[in-house]
Amino acid sequence: MKEFVVYGFNDSYQMATILTGVVHFMGSGTWATISHTVLAILFFIAVMQFQKVDILTYLRNMFMPFILYMVFFVVPAKINFEDQFSHEVYTVSNVPIGLAFPLYVSSLIEKGFLDVIDDYVRPVTVPAFKDVDYFGHARLMGEVTTTNLFVRPDLQQSLIEFFKDCVMHSIANEQLTIHGIKVSSNLLATFANTNNALFTRRTLPSGKSEVVTCAQAYTAISAQATGAAADVGPNSAFRRGASIWGARGTNGALATASYHSAISAMFMGQQDSAQALFLQNLFINATRASIGTVAPDLLVAMSEAENRHFSSAATAAIIYIKQLPMLRAMFKITLVALFPMIAAMFLVSNGTPFVYWSGCLLWISLWLPAQAAKRQCTTVG
Repeated sequence: MKEFVVYGFNDSYQMATILTGVVHFMGSGTWATISHTVLAILFFIAVMQFQKVDILTYLRNMFMPFILYMVFFVVPAKINFEDQFSHEVYTVSNVPIGLAFPLYVSSLIEKGFLDVIDDYVRPVTVPAFKDVDYFGHARLMGEVTTTNLFVRPDLQQSLIEFFKDCVMHSIANEQLTIHGIKVSSNLLATFANTNNALFTRRTLPSGKSEVVTCAQAYTAISAQATGAAADVGPNSAFRRGASIWGARGTNGALATASYHSAISAMFMGQQDSAQALFLQNLFINATRASIGTVAPDLLVAMSEAENRHFSSAATAAIIYIKQLPMLRAMFKITLVALFPMIAAMFLVSNGTPFVYWSGCLLWISLWLPAQAAKRQCTTVG
């Protein structure tokens, strides 16, 4: 069985899933009925042309549908989808070679353009396009602002009590302001300015609790939160957030590079490191429910603090970015599925349909190179 390597860019899973469905359909009785009916009709039309055309044209019209069917649909192939972003491989077997070969060629064109841009256009200080999962950045923002990445119930409970007993009183006596919270990109530093004479309850890792001053609670929470944000262990926020990048997230160096590119591209200087990003995540998510019941105005401010993560460009493009891989996969598989029909038309229309089909496939293959070129121009500018 012939094997092809098709390079993907965060759309390999989508292409493999869609193609698996296509292969399953082509192995069904419905497909057999449709294909055999079409072949029979074409054969009948060719027979009816007897004595109306020359003998060579007659034989071509009679047997060419069967030859094309044998070439494009009978010979099986195996496709290995290698995702350049997630470093994952998806395999689909028994793919008709008439579908596998166009996918292979279009991915070579796409990867070739991207390699040229990365090797000859990209500034040396800018990460390569294939090392920057731009599609995953939108998902990372959603994870940071809506999902609790920490598995530290003791720390979260201490934070809830700290906000109730210390932060709320500091807002009441104007040591802190809702506006200050709203524009804060570092809530840990913002909440340092609390009434240190007040008391709160701190939950220990053992599950027990103790009564301490707000100053003592802040010191303990700050140390625990900073340590938890810097942790890169299996159950850390670092690993939980990196899971959106697939196999890339399991490699410490690649995950760190992905976080760095996401922060520099999407958060517009609001956070300068993954650790600062996780600290903001911890403070936002650990207190949302408690603050919402005590001070709804502060909850609104916290929600606005979440939005400090987002750049205007990322907010406008988030839906597009999340849907683009599936959209590209659907367009590409649909066009490739038309290849056998286009090949048949090539014989009767002097190649015109094939030219249009090739242009459409090239257009889709240039989506990512165009995005990469734009990214380089924007970075240089």
